[in-house]
Amino acid sequence: MKRAFSSNYQGSSLLFSIPLGTLIVAALFIALPLTQILSNITNMENDDKNSRVQVQPPPPPPPEPPEKEEEEQKEEDIEMKKETQQLTLDQINMALNAGDGGMTASGVSVQVFDIADNFDDMVFEIADLDKPPVPLVRIAPVYPPELKRNRVQGTVNVVFIVDEFGNVKRPSIEKSSNREFNENALKAVRQWKFEPGEKDNKKVKTRVRLPLSFTLRR
Repeated sequence: MKRAFSSNYQGSSLLFSIPLGTLIVAALFIALPLTQILSNITNMENDDKNSRVQVQPPPPPPPEPPEKEEEEQKEEDIEMKKETQQLTLDQINMALNAGDGGMTASGVSVQVFDIADNFDDMVFEIADLDKPPVPLVRIAPVYPPELKRNRVQGTVNVVFIVDEFGNVKRPSIEKSSNREFNENALKAVRQWKFEPGEKDNKKVKTRVRLPLSFTLRR
C-alpha cells in the first residue's frame, strides 16, 4: 500500500516540476536580454552626458579692469601736447610784437629787443615782465684794427638768450653790415652778464636781439 502511494506521489511531483522548471528557464532567458538592454541604455546615457560635458567650452575669462594710472597719464600727455602747441603759437605772436629799449656801453650804442619764446626756456617782452633783465657786466667789442685805420663803420645784430642765471647762451649773428665785425661782436656778447628778468616772482629766460654799432669818434 505504501509503495503504491509513494509511486503516485513521485509521479505527480515529477509532472509538476517539469513545467515549473521550464518556466524558470524561460524566465531566465527573457530576463538576461532585458538586463543587457537596460545596461546598454544606461551606458549610452552616461556616454552622452560625458560627451556633452567635453563639448561644452569653458567660460571666457573676465576682462581685466583698465588701469586708472595709465588713463590719467595718457590724459596728461594729451594736455601737455595741447599746451605745447598753444605756447608755440603764443611764441610767434610775441615775436611779432617785440618791445624795445636802449642803453650805451663803453661808447658802443646798444638797443635791446626782447622777444618772448617758449615758457620755461624762453622770454617775455619787457612790457610783460615784472622785472626786465638788467646788464651787470658789459664788454665793448674790440674794433678790428684794419677797419679802424680805414675808418670803416658798421652794425652787427646779435641774437642770444639770457637764461634764468643771467648767462648769455647761443649767441648768433642775425644781420651784419660787414662780416669782419662779426667775430669780435660775438666774443664781446659772450662775456656779458645780466640780472635775469622775472615774471610772477620767477626768473625766466629771455631772447634778446642786440644791435652793436661800431662807430668812430671824430
